[in-house]
Amino acid sequence: MEKLLFLLFTARFSIPAISLVIRLKEDFNAVTLPAGWTNLAISGMQTWSFGNNGSATNAGNNNLDGTAMAYFDDDNLSAGSTNNTASITSPAFNTSSDSSTTLEFDYNFRALAGPSDRFNVEVYGGVNWNSVFSTTTNDCGNWLGACVGNFPHANVDISAYSNTACQVRFTYFDGNDWCWHVGIDNVIVSSEINNDLSVVELLQPTNACNLSATEQIQVVVKNNSTNNITLPFDLTIDINNGAQTLSEIMTTPINAGASIRHTFTGTMNF
Repeated sequence: MEKLLFLLFTARFSIPAISLVIRLKEDFNAVTLPAGWTNLAISGMQTWSFGNNGSATNAGNNNLDGTAMAYFDDDNLSAGSTNNTASITSPAFNTSSDSSTTLEFDYNFRALAGPSDRFNVEVYGGVNWNSVFSTTTNDCGNWLGACVGNFPHANVDISAYSNTACQVRFTYFDGNDWCWHVGIDNVIVSSEINNDLSVVELLQPTNACNLSATEQIQVVVKNNSTNNITLPFDLTIDINNGAQTLSEIMTTPINAGASIRHTFTGTMNF
């Protein structure tokens, strides 16, 4: 009896007030186009490359964090290749029920003074592609020297474009000239969970001997999300992988960040 109760008590858990779910995560460490991604030459013949050296004309491994990344090395293509626009596009992911969504990525873009070369990031909002990030100037530029360890990190709110088939597209344009490079790594799309409940405490039964065959179960349920939850939800107690289960439908509203006590109407045998 005491062992069963010990297992129940050690099963308690809690999570932060804001819980996130990862909708997209890619570090390009496989050194190839990831599954579900597309790599397209919009103009010219060149597409994005993958590896840990984003500048073939410079010595050393030129990357963002010591690992492989996705990059476009226009400098290595020579002056005879001057009309390059290339995009790399993520697979689709569903953000339609998320209250907020954030796109993050590391990058390094080196511009050439004069041409209109640029690095642009777009998000598909269900109907159109929408520009959410664009740069035509160096945030760091060089792969080596003072830039190492100081490459920029973008953090973009893309909540306005939530839909069932959201995508992210990264595009490099060389300005129709012989320009430099761009690299991206550690792409993450994360969303705040709308409805996030957890059982954070077991109040009854207490840890004691000589418990009965009809013990009541009382727990504390917490709403970890930032919105009020009013829809019914299931609450289940499980002992020894299904040896005993007890499920009830809860209809009590729980405000954002609040907790309630719930006592099951049924009982369990301890």
